[in-house]
Amino acid sequence: MPKRLLSPPVGSRVGDWLVLANHDRPHPKNPRWVVATSRVRCTAGENGCGSEREVADATLRSGKSRGCGCERGRRLAASGITHGKTLTRLYRLWANIKYRLKDSRSYEGILMHAAWTEDFEAFEKYINENLGPLPAPDYSLDRIDPHGNYEPGNLRWADKKVQAQNRTNSVSRRFQQARSGVDVGARFFMLTVLELTTGQKHGRNWYTARVRCDCGAEKTVVRRQLLRGRTKSCGCFKARNLAVARKVGRQIVVRGVSDSLAGWARTMGVTSSLLCKRLNKLGWTPEQAVLTPKGTTTPIPKDGE
Repeated sequence: MPKRLLSPPVGSRVGDWLVLANHDRPHPKNPRWVVATSRVRCTAGENGCGSEREVADATLRSGKSRGCGCERGRRLAASGITHGKTLTRLYRLWANIKYRLKDSRSYEGILMHAAWTEDFEAFEKYINENLGPLPAPDYSLDRIDPHGNYEPGNLRWADKKVQAQNRTNSVSRRFQQARSGVDVGARFFMLTVLELTTGQKHGRNWYTARVRCDCGAEKTVVRRQLLRGRTKSCGCFKARNLAVARKVGRQIVVRGVSDSLAGWARTMGVTSSLLCKRLNKLGWTPEQAVLTPKGTTTPIPKDGE
């Protein structure tokens, strides 16, 4: 049989406990076993609270029990933590917001109002006075502007559906941006907006715009494509670049020197794909495409400029 460990001597102290007596008690689940316990009294503070209880010797030896808890309560009272609302729903919301702002990469750059960061009561006062109580259990705090901070004027109660629609990557928000980011008269590369329109496709609205290209042609395009820079012209820009590429062919003449696309790429220390992009997509002249240094997005001036 394993050797039995000795109980704390009577009169000894373990933390705030003063050992008064040692006892053997039957195990609550198996009467054939015994549990070594000690009768202890709390002596925390100057005079001690005097509470007594039975504590298992193993708990005293491991340090899991160091007192009745009265000393910890006095320390908490002295620390100024007095609101006693740690288990409330609003406090959990406040704590979760601080946790997300600290550890979540998707909240990078988002801040909490300085007066609320360390003062829950100030946060609670604002919520109660301006937003009122929680409307329903499935509601939570939502930022009206998802790019804004947690600050006065930017908070509201919202359910999961409204919060999903208000996310920065939601389809409805992208449509809102398309509606608000394109105005009549605005210019996007070679296109000028003439009229804002809305079309129906696949059972939902598509926010479009009637535009005029610099060549005079008019067409209807999706507004989001204008904002993203995916649509730059009526098609003439791409056709012109393809025409330049066909005219250049396999030989490129720069300042009287003729060489192939791959040859110029080796000579200038760039890739062939970069020269193709400059010629076909960006519309640069052969001289600009070849002589502009690698890593530069602005072409060199044309001859005579």
